[in-house]
Amino acid sequence: MRADPEQPLAPLPKVDKPMGGTMSIWNFTRRKVMATALLAAFVPTTLAAQATYHLRFAEIGPPRGARAEAMQQWADDINTRSNGQVEIEFFWGGALASPSAMVEAVGSGLADIGVVVAEYSAHLPRLLYANIAYIENDPWVAMRATFDTLTQADPVHEQATENGIQFLMNFAPGPIQILSREPVLSVEDFQGLRYRSTGAWLTWGQNMGAIPVALPLHESYQAIERGIVDAMAGFLSPMMAYKLYEVVPHVTMANAGQTSSYGITINKELFDSMPEELRAIILEASIELMDHYGQALIEETDAIRAQLTEGVDGFRVQFHDLPEEELARWRERAAFQIPEYIEETNGGGADGQAIWDIYAANLDRYREIVATEGYPWAR
Repeated sequence: MRADPEQPLAPLPKVDKPMGGTMSIWNFTRRKVMATALLAAFVPTTLAAQATYHLRFAEIGPPRGARAEAMQQWADDINTRSNGQVEIEFFWGGALASPSAMVEAVGSGLADIGVVVAEYSAHLPRLLYANIAYIENDPWVAMRATFDTLTQADPVHEQATENGIQFLMNFAPGPIQILSREPVLSVEDFQGLRYRSTGAWLTWGQNMGAIPVALPLHESYQAIERGIVDAMAGFLSPMMAYKLYEVVPHVTMANAGQTSSYGITINKELFDSMPEELRAIILEASIELMDHYGQALIEETDAIRAQLTEGVDGFRVQFHDLPEEELARWRERAAFQIPEYIEETNGGGADGQAIWDIYAANLDRYREIVATEGYPWAR
């Protein structure tokens, strides 16, 4: 607090993070000396008034679609709430780091912030409880339950910390559907099908009889266009962002659950070095992002099916709804994944059953909230 609140102080010097470097390699000794000098010269004020942060955000997707718009709003909100002291610059389309290298990029400080996808990396296997087919189709429920579990289950949180990152929130893309060149309407149609996916939906497709092709989402357009794959696991939202409707005229509504084992991460050393006020602003905005994005994604998904059925840029997509009897056969072929996750997590030195129980309880809690209270944005 100032000794005389009526007497204005001279503005403090701005301590900018260099554009070409990262806070993880910032000279902390120099910062301490500067801070000591400032405290000697002025009556103490909040730490948030002494530094500004220009943060480089490594994003693997394109700058369009509901997720990109929600992230940009998130960055703007943080900038506003911090009175301009936190500025976030996006590097889209993997320009700063590839999906497989994102954990190392953020953990080392090459990028300050980045979207980490657990199934694209070998560093976060305990987070793959949120990467199991046919568990949850509601994106808001999946995001909130995944993030709560990440913060409550110590082995999961510790694994992120060991890699030098901290999750700020989790994303979910909406339920997995089958996007294909020809209709895929039964288990039998998967036999010999060259099928692109990652993580749990890759092994599920293999169990359905398909020939698995492991490719990240952003490489799917070219793979289908060139005939490398015949079908892919995908979501409706990226069909617009990546213009997949140009190469996949059929969508089978498999409603095969979704992966929520990805989200926005920040360099742990950088985050811990920031003033408490700024950390609180970032965390609060990130929790709100899950609500804002959940609303936008649910609304967008409903609209996308109507738009693609009508036609976009001259391309029309045919949607196929499966009878419950056939869907039951598809779900049955994913039943091995929960026991497999538990066994592999146990083998890695953590209690897989305990992690799964926490996640299952969080899923039930958020499902109950939706059923009894509705979504936050609808109250």
